[in-house]
Amino acid sequence: MNPSSGLSTHAGSTIAQLLPGFNFPKLDKNCNDSATSPIDMSVGENSVLADEIVSICKNGVQSSFATDHLAYPKSPLGDPELLEVLATFFDAYFRPNKKLASSHVAVAAGASACLNDLMYSICEPGDAVLVPGPYWNGFDFHFNIRAQVTPITVSLPRLEDQFTAELISALDNAYKSTSQTVRAVVLTNPHNPLGQCYPKEVLEACVVFCARRNLNLISDEVYALSTFSSTDFPRGPIPFTSILSLDVAALGGDPSRVHMIWSISKGFGCNGLRLGCTVSQNNQPLILHLGISASLNFSSVSSLITKTLLTSPRLPQLLTLSSQRLGRLYKIITMFFKTHGIEYIPASAGLFVFARLVPNATKWEEEAAMIRRLKEAGVLVGPGKIYHTAEGDKGWVRLTFALREDILQQGLQRLQRGLEES
Repeated sequence: MNPSSGLSTHAGSTIAQLLPGFNFPKLDKNCNDSATSPIDMSVGENSVLADEIVSICKNGVQSSFATDHLAYPKSPLGDPELLEVLATFFDAYFRPNKKLASSHVAVAAGASACLNDLMYSICEPGDAVLVPGPYWNGFDFHFNIRAQVTPITVSLPRLEDQFTAELISALDNAYKSTSQTVRAVVLTNPHNPLGQCYPKEVLEACVVFCARRNLNLISDEVYALSTFSSTDFPRGPIPFTSILSLDVAALGGDPSRVHMIWSISKGFGCNGLRLGCTVSQNNQPLILHLGISASLNFSSVSSLITKTLLTSPRLPQLLTLSSQRLGRLYKIITMFFKTHGIEYIPASAGLFVFARLVPNATKWEEEAAMIRRLKEAGVLVGPGKIYHTAEGDKGWVRLTFALREDILQQGLQRLQRGLEES
């Protein structure tokens, strides 16, 4: 890094890692032209409730926005009413083993900010955390940018093995193999990018493993409200189990080291509003540190909209509608895969499917070449390599299906065109 930039050593080293692969955005004058702009199936955004969410939010802001929302929060920890609403919401939908209190919740500007702050709070610079792979590539940036924490990919022989007891031996091997100090295990449940939920017994085994190794257990549950029925599971899909619902103490674990992350981004399709939270029921110093650190970093309007959504009498109906629409869109994309003989990981949660578009790939360049061809055909997908798929799993991509149905159909047409040209 050029010394004349004036950056600190820490900032300079971070930017030096980012610059080689970073493209500064440019204004695309055709970005709103559906005929010429690419259809983006690479980003985890949820459009299935967009019209309903906009309607509820407009009414909520119109009826409730007041001069109070122009002021600072009424508490150093943020909006007390929001914290109460979140605690009540989690009690209703996450079935915690222990009733939640507002003092168990810290709010920040999205789940990514929550993870960033949590890493900074529980880790020292140079520490590591274990993350079953594949995993969302954003962890690489958000764990490192401030906390300087390294995610260690925990790979298993088969992608779906991480939903079995095989995960525990893989975690233990990874723990023993690194020279870095490991502070935590990070799970994404429901999983990104595989779209499945962890069985309760595997979560319990993770609690036991973390207790044995004196580690924190972090469960990123941003897709908790994005489950749907799927005929790909003859015996039915594994239901979502929140880490909050486990009796950690009875398992021999340390409740003060178990933390859950959630945001309004995925289930409600509100990525841009930037509001997420960390829940930790037995670690008041941690919640205090997280809350004070972030209380001025998110908007009172985001707070108002979140309260409006979570207290809406239409909430149960919205969640049912979301599940139905996600299920229908999932059926559309998987029928496409079946018609074209494309292997995919069956899913019952999330906004995307992990599919192997280059089944015989032996080099990462083959996967990258397919991504380029699809882009030329007018559709963007997420390459498996960025999600840390193992060397033996080249050729996978993540495709988001939580789009307007007509947009999804158009995206699949372009996908077919790109595949035919390969």
